[in-house]
Amino acid sequence: MSTARFFATYPVFTTKEFLEHSGPEAKTGNPATQKSLLAYHRRAGHLLPVRRGLYAVIPVQTTTSPYPVDAYLIAARLTEDAVLAYTTALSYHGLAHSIHYTFFCLTRSAFVHPLRFQGTAFRAVPPPRALSETDALTLGVEHSDWQGLSLRVTGLERMLVDALDRLTLCGGWEEVRNSLSGLDAYLDFDLLTRYVLLLENATTAAKVGYFLTHHRERLRVPEATLAALRAHRTGAVRDVERHQGHRTGERTAYVPEWNLMIPKA
Repeated sequence: MSTARFFATYPVFTTKEFLEHSGPEAKTGNPATQKSLLAYHRRAGHLLPVRRGLYAVIPVQTTTSPYPVDAYLIAARLTEDAVLAYTTALSYHGLAHSIHYTFFCLTRSAFVHPLRFQGTAFRAVPPPRALSETDALTLGVEHSDWQGLSLRVTGLERMLVDALDRLTLCGGWEEVRNSLSGLDAYLDFDLLTRYVLLLENATTAAKVGYFLTHHRERLRVPEATLAALRAHRTGAVRDVERHQGHRTGERTAYVPEWNLMIPKA
């Protein structure tokens, strides 16, 4: 496709995408020529560099300065295998209780430096260690269209489990509880259960079980799911959130079914 059409199709793009899909003038095989072409478009005000190898297209008739770049598209292109997750997935699915200024993506790429751009932080985090390489970035992941571009994001089932598994990446227990309380959709509980068990984390199984029990009627949770989670719940009493401090007299309640200490609020 022509360079103009490429810019219209890829509002955020990597250098690799530019070389693969733009017009013949970019496919010279000469790195200097390719860099010169990108430099020309930058000088012409067509492109905004986000980080090395990542650019955003500035629409021709835009009058906004600086031009606001879509954060989901940036997070989805931090690495080639990026998957939107944690608070970013909650926001993408319209469930985040609060506005967040850190966008997360899952990736197997090592040493991806954090990025700050237009007042937003972008962080790449590794998937849970217990997952196989195949499951790490595919299980419970959906392909979605956003502004004409394909991106990958954790689906509702994995999003729910991930939020409870790594509360610190989702704003803490209260934020997660408030966000997930807005969830009202049909869930694939076989997939959800499979994912929880693959994580091999008894405390996570207990937290997911507690949440599903609390919202059993609304989410139409089958007993088989709760039974499977009970079988893998924590054997010792655990705080629903690390460093919760129930032993120091903070106001918490014990939930024996799941062996968890939960804030009374």
